[in-house]
Amino acid sequence: QPLGHNYGGILQNYALKKVLEQFGSTVLTVNRRPKTNSKKFKVRSHLWSLKNKTFNKLNGNYYHKLTKDDLEFIYSENLSFIKKYINLSKEIQSTKDLKNYFDKENLDAVIVGSDQTWRPRYSPCITNYFLDFLVDNKRINKVAYACSFGTSNWEFSEAQYKQCKKLISNFNAISVRESSGIDICRKFFKTEAQLVLDPTLLLEKQDYIDLIESKLGDVSSLNRGLFNYILDDTKEKNELVERLALHLNTDSFRTQPHKKLPVIGKKNLVDYRYPSIEEWLSSFYTADYIVTDSFHGTVLSIIFEKQFLVIVNKDRGAARFESFLNLLGLQNRMFHSISDIDVTILEEEIDYGTIKSKLELLKLLSFS
Repeated sequence: QPLGHNYGGILQNYALKKVLEQFGSTVLTVNRRPKTNSKKFKVRSHLWSLKNKTFNKLNGNYYHKLTKDDLEFIYSENLSFIKKYINLSKEIQSTKDLKNYFDKENLDAVIVGSDQTWRPRYSPCITNYFLDFLVDNKRINKVAYACSFGTSNWEFSEAQYKQCKKLISNFNAISVRESSGIDICRKFFKTEAQLVLDPTLLLEKQDYIDLIESKLGDVSSLNRGLFNYILDDTKEKNELVERLALHLNTDSFRTQPHKKLPVIGKKNLVDYRYPSIEEWLSSFYTADYIVTDSFHGTVLSIIFEKQFLVIVNKDRGAARFESFLNLLGLQNRMFHSISDIDVTILEEEIDYGTIKSKLELLKLLSFS
């Protein structure tokens, strides 16, 4: 998926690139973007305009329509990380341009990566992620690594289904990130897929510590209490964080922009600026406890061997959480309802010796 604001999306790209380089490959990330003049974009802009007028009329206030420079400022730390660590192609906004690009580049293989790349509603063009632009190219190896549908529900339209069912038969190898993905491939696409780990789990904890220290120095002595990494805030979630911190006799902290987009009222973009990826990673490293509704937040909690709990984020895809935590025997850390959470759960020590043994076997399988 397009890289920019999503920490997990950027990190899984970085991890897969690093692993492939360790195998001796030269790695390029194809920068597929949605068309800015597409029908979807125009509709969104029109709705933004109507919303702006309505909000202005009711409250004497308005939403700011952000410029490209505004967005580059807000995401500057992320963009700096991408520029430093990820070899990104030029922006590509159509299937035709993708085909032309691959015709010119001397590539041996193309990998469709992870992070819900096979979820139509998240995609700039879902058939591109089934490599429709390479349908006549028999020379390039076509691989899916840890592809994710994000959900166990079927979200393809009939037209998308028919196209993608034909395209998937051209792949040389297919692997998925969730067990539900195996079922979807078998039931709808009549093909077999291998279960593998998300790319972020192929790196070692020390790889992430090295990344943190390259920017922030040694932060290992910090003791920061309860890390609140909630993507979708609600009153109930915020009250839960307060209860957990009180029960644990510690402070809670966040590493996210002070305010969420869209920009309302006075245009002070500093409040909307994203902290660096290294700072975000350091929060997992230095926290004593973690509460999250993020899939990659869950992954990093385990990589850094923390006591954590997960509020399953159904809108962003529950299957990801369920498959991963069941695989490791950590389903007791996963809650679908806040009312089901016992605040003492964070006092229960996770046996990370057993978890690491399970992950090592899964890593070997994923590498092979």
